[in-house]
Amino acid sequence: MKAQTMEAAPQDEFAKLGAGKKIAIFLPDLRGGGAERACVNLAQGLVAKDVKVDLVLAGSGGTYLDLVPKEVNLISFDAKSPIMSFPQLSRYLKSEKPDALLGCLNQPNVAAVIARRLSGYPGRVAIWVHNHLSAEAKSPKNLKLRMMPAFAKRFFPWADAIAAVSSGVADDTSEFLNIPRSRITVMFNPVVTPELLSAAKQDPGHPWFEPGGPPVFVGAGRLTRQKNFPLLIRSFSQMQSNKPARLAILGEGEDRAELQALIDELNLSDRVALLGFQKNPFAFLSRSAAFALSSSWEGLPTILIEAMACDVPVISTDCPSGPMEILENGKYGTLLPMDDEKALASAMDAILSGEKGAAPKEAWERFTVEACADRYIKFLLEPNR
Repeated sequence: MKAQTMEAAPQDEFAKLGAGKKIAIFLPDLRGGGAERACVNLAQGLVAKDVKVDLVLAGSGGTYLDLVPKEVNLISFDAKSPIMSFPQLSRYLKSEKPDALLGCLNQPNVAAVIARRLSGYPGRVAIWVHNHLSAEAKSPKNLKLRMMPAFAKRFFPWADAIAAVSSGVADDTSEFLNIPRSRITVMFNPVVTPELLSAAKQDPGHPWFEPGGPPVFVGAGRLTRQKNFPLLIRSFSQMQSNKPARLAILGEGEDRAELQALIDELNLSDRVALLGFQKNPFAFLSRSAAFALSSSWEGLPTILIEAMACDVPVISTDCPSGPMEILENGKYGTLLPMDDEKALASAMDAILSGEKGAAPKEAWERFTVEACADRYIKFLLEPNR
């Protein structure tokens, strides 16, 4: 049986269903990350439809703090870790009694279902899975990532409902947890906001992106093994085009030193730059020649959607999962085999030769905040789901 996908419904149905109800969204904190940004976007979409929203943080603060709408009630536990915050979350559920609780990411998901058991909370508890549990279980560097899937197997089935950000994540979650796929609903991340489209028009403030300069390819994400930036850097070094070009990688992470060493080894320090975390990556994306995703695995890579909304061509590995669904099997961008340096280099050459253009608006409209908020109201609040 295939994973469920949430269907649309008339706007007045959502207005009636959500008005005056309270939804709590529980996440680690508001530091930079695609899942955290999706939570803020969802909160924005919900309050616009007269839903009361508590954004509950296991920790505190973060780079997205000033993006939280003023109508959202922000609550911080300041716990040592999300998974250990279940006592505070249990007390919150007893006192505030939201109509529904949505956990986001693995540790908050575990804490959410435990807190419900402890508190006797009668409302609906849903969890939101953003990545492949099977891939995280094999992580060679991070003990926490390797341990979390075992907790997921034990506790995730306690949830009333499970949302997965893509069909690929739904399939993986079903197989890994040994639960029917019919229990899992595919719910795309709310990605495209009016603020994103406005921010894309701003000046990035970097000399590489000034008019008249060489074209710049952009990669973005945490500097970790998952994103496979060595593939992107090596592929860039193999481009055959005679046109000068540059590569800018946005993001921070534990692999920064390793990536910089590779850049130096390939004598690319004047053409490839690690620009660190950027609060407004959209200004960089909108002025790029193309966005390139080189990941080994993803859940639903929001940056790929954001790049399409910034009206630039996109290139992506066909990693599990998300890119094939987002790009509709190559209809809206270039989809490449994984770990193929020559194919990625050729795709970048094709961009410089003008063979590939940006995707049409229809490619990213299904990922707007408004569309996703409607689906989440139905998913979390519709009776008898």
